[in-house]
Amino acid sequence: MKNNIKIIIASIFLVGLSSCAKWTEIKPEGFLLEDEAVKSGEDVKRIVNSTYDALANRLNGNAQIFNELLGDELADYNINGDRREMYTRGVIAFNGTSNDNFRGIYRCIFRANTCLEYIQKFNDITPTEKSTLEGEIKFIRALSHFEIAKLYAHPMGTSSLVDANKEQSGIPLRTKVSIEPVIRSTITQTYNNIAEDLISAIELLPAVHPLNTARKVYADKNAAKALLAKVYFQSNQYQKSILVLDDLLSDASLKLSDSLNHFDSKSFNSEYLFQFVSTGTGDNRGAAFTGNYRTDNVAVPNLQISALAYNFMKQDTADKRLNLIKVINKGKPDEVYGSAKFNFDFIDVPYLLLTDMYLMRAEALAITNQNLTTAAADLNKIINRAYVDASTKVMTGSELADVIKFRVRNERRREFLLEGDRIQTFKRIGANGEIQTPNTIRNATFNCNGLIFAYPQTEVTIGFSQNPLQTCN
Repeated sequence: MKNNIKIIIASIFLVGLSSCAKWTEIKPEGFLLEDEAVKSGEDVKRIVNSTYDALANRLNGNAQIFNELLGDELADYNINGDRREMYTRGVIAFNGTSNDNFRGIYRCIFRANTCLEYIQKFNDITPTEKSTLEGEIKFIRALSHFEIAKLYAHPMGTSSLVDANKEQSGIPLRTKVSIEPVIRSTITQTYNNIAEDLISAIELLPAVHPLNTARKVYADKNAAKALLAKVYFQSNQYQKSILVLDDLLSDASLKLSDSLNHFDSKSFNSEYLFQFVSTGTGDNRGAAFTGNYRTDNVAVPNLQISALAYNFMKQDTADKRLNLIKVINKGKPDEVYGSAKFNFDFIDVPYLLLTDMYLMRAEALAITNQNLTTAAADLNKIINRAYVDASTKVMTGSELADVIKFRVRNERRREFLLEGDRIQTFKRIGANGEIQTPNTIRNATFNCNGLIFAYPQTEVTIGFSQNPLQTCN
């Protein structure tokens, strides 16, 4: 087994940025042993860079679209094959598309663990460089585990999802270099582990990453804080999220963009706390977004906005975000709706946004019924930007907590249309024990097992708990 691990480590290093092969299936052809493949701190740097790149291949719109397919904001049009299985909430252990994404993200975790194992062995990089690299590695590992948790486990919360005598299942946590089978941790262990990685990353990362010039390509201290706040928020740990957000948002250098389009990087770049960067049409890290949603170069986009989502958006004609929706064949029987957010030849993919941070703090404060003046001020930042005349729409802070909470959630839905947020918000709220209106999305309650994917069959070993199939349609 030791020699097999060496082969895999070397193969990962050799294939670099472009490999899409399953790491469990890499053949030992033309390989080097690990000590020959990873010979210096510079080699570790290159593997970390390649891992950012590999992660971008997973979050290029594909993982976000998988989330949208489970929800209600995509029209039932041109959804076929494995994606059809996702849309009908019947993802089985042999769904090749979901399995490829699963293995691809775990390859990123494997690379991160490899780098952690080697980083202290070399003296050709400075202690400061080692600290920064270790912080980046833990950020990447936390982000990867978080993305798996959102698709393969129900969210953590106060509502019982399983037998009261058995704690809810989380995901397999991989924290060391190994290809041995790993059973699922509990959901509490899952989120605690992710948080621990990010708390460590915050301590290790610099406030300003030396390689971040015009864009936030590499994780820095604020990126780790933002992700930690999001992890706490998604797992219904609102007080912890507030504390991290208070710290993050006290940074006076952070400025909201005037733009309404998160994907217009020229106008919105100032808001990005962490992003996956494209360099041109041949290196489009948002290819799944542009390929499926773009409306300016096709008669009808591959994926369309549902009538339900469009009707929600058009309720307020003063909302300037309506300009990002294109009505196709208007007034005709085949009228459909698309998004103009992604009408670029190539786009950066924003993963952590300042807009999201303000909306998270506003909602967390409203949920916990505290400091409603700050909650209203955070929300007003988004309202003032989004409406033609916001003077009649801003909050005063004197409203009931539930009123502010309801408004925050509506603004979140409007802001993040088609960005993979809607279904996770629905599941989070349900897991927190709240009654939602409506209390289902396309007939699925928040804890429907159809809202999580089945694990690849290769993961299901003795003691491994597979997600049961339940479509809830």
